[in-house]
Amino acid sequence: MNVIIDLVLCVIIAASLAIGLKVGFVKIAAKPVKFVLALVIAFAVCSTVADMLIVPAIEQPVASYVSDFLYENCAGLTAENAGEELPTLLKIAAAIFGIDIAEAASGATSVIDSIAESLTAPVVDVVSVVASFFLCYFALKILLGIAFMIIDKIFEIGVFSIFNKALGLLVSGALGVVLAWAVAVVLEIVFKLPVFESNPTIADFEGGFIYRFFNTYNPMELLLSF
Repeated sequence: MNVIIDLVLCVIIAASLAIGLKVGFVKIAAKPVKFVLALVIAFAVCSTVADMLIVPAIEQPVASYVSDFLYENCAGLTAENAGEELPTLLKIAAAIFGIDIAEAASGATSVIDSIAESLTAPVVDVVSVVASFFLCYFALKILLGIAFMIIDKIFEIGVFSIFNKALGLLVSGALGVVLAWAVAVVLEIVFKLPVFESNPTIADFEGGFIYRFFNTYNPMELLLSF
């Protein structure tokens, strides 16, 4: 069992090294970098994009829909009965967005128009920001994907290719070591569970050299020791 677990840990590290050498650093870094950059930029610009593109596109249709719905189904709404007669779904929406129905119904315009206007504004704001965030995120993922594709092609030429593969080998190998260490730590925790302690094979298990190394001098402790 000691040999098998050490072999598994070696396979994890060797596979990581092989992947890093084959695909190179640019492809390894592309996914996390694209994700983080797209996320950060999308968060930064989604409000601006919402105000410029989404709000003008959906504000009037949403307002018209809510107003038409109220006129068709709640024609008898007044400032006095709006809190009771308003459909449950709209009451929930008002509660979520902190809208006082009685106050909204006492607007200068008609009761229905006033309520529709009060409900439309926050709904449009939320929907537009969420929609613009996803729009920006996926658009940035595509643009960054194209950018990394070009960079990867550049790093397939001459000395750049050697540098790309060497750095990919180092980075992927380091990730493989961390992954193997995590597997060893998890196994150590699992083997100490009461359900396994009664098993003679596992109770006497000490682990091979690599397994013991990871549980004695794990990469995090070695890093923090400097």
